[in-house]
Amino acid sequence: MRIILIFSLFLCISCSNRKDQRIEAPNISDEFYHNALKEVAVKYAEKPTDRLLRQKLYYYEQLNWPEEAIEDLNIFLEKNGLDRKIVNLFLQYYLSNEKYKDLIELLDKWEFYHGLDEDLAQYRVLSNYRANGETGTSELIADYLTKFKSEESLEFAIQLSESIGDSAAMENYSQDLFNVNPDNALLQKSFVPYLIERSDFLLAYDMLIKSKRSTQFEPNFLLALALHGMDSIDRSIALLKNYERREANLQLSKWYREEKLYDSAIYYLDKSIAQDSSRDLLITKAEILDERGWFNSSYSLFYFLVTQDSTDSIVADKAAIVARKIAYLRNLKEAERQIAVPELKPKKITQ
Repeated sequence: MRIILIFSLFLCISCSNRKDQRIEAPNISDEFYHNALKEVAVKYAEKPTDRLLRQKLYYYEQLNWPEEAIEDLNIFLEKNGLDRKIVNLFLQYYLSNEKYKDLIELLDKWEFYHGLDEDLAQYRVLSNYRANGETGTSELIADYLTKFKSEESLEFAIQLSESIGDSAAMENYSQDLFNVNPDNALLQKSFVPYLIERSDFLLAYDMLIKSKRSTQFEPNFLLALALHGMDSIDRSIALLKNYERREANLQLSKWYREEKLYDSAIYYLDKSIAQDSSRDLLITKAEILDERGWFNSSYSLFYFLVTQDSTDSIVADKAAIVARKIAYLRNLKEAERQIAVPELKPKKITQ
């Protein structure tokens, strides 16, 4: 979404070395603007001028529009009338102070006389969302798209529809965006993962292969997930093996674990642990070792984790379960040793 800028301050600081001249923005504190505002307010009280009033509004903006700025904003409005620049000033004030209903009233008034350009139309939809939640927002998004049909317009509609939980609208707008630009980054960032999450693997796959194929990891990772969901197991695994990325290794480990190919699952999990030995990954490894039947190794890892955090009752319970398995197997072996082997005596041959 576009960012509306009302005032800009550029200060150039020249270094003594001409070969290294740089433009730097000094770090000016709020106290500086508070003091400047007080000085201008005194001068304005003595002799009000439009220039001093504009200075006050500038300092209010630098202070992120404190509530008391509304008095000077109204004075500025009375003196100059309602134009687009003043709408922008009030818009910033209402947003900073979360006065969304006041913003709706302002934008409705401006729309009645002048209509709304795309920037203000987006703010109109957003202000309704902030003020009223889902109520009326879907309808406003639909109305917005009847007037503005650019790629950016669809991106805005998709993101806001997702925020209000209108999945049907999000799907429709995403399809429209796909028709406009199949390579739009938002589709791969938001909509394709959504399709995969709800197991619509075929549509996700279709969108991915119709976009420009690249060697970038993110689209190919999503493609691997879609392929795996379509039971193209070998293709999905082969695709992820091309990348030495943590996410790829974790996914491969998960898939191999599901297939009970525990050695491969541990191999790829160890690759991830080499990059990030987080507690969750170590717990996962201990669980796979347990499933693999390597109880001693599993218990040793669980015991290590317990020593690192004795308050983790879940890990302590898992360690206790593995310990019981080890004890059970030892008892079985001990029982086998204690079973007496019957002595076989040769039978006498009788005639």
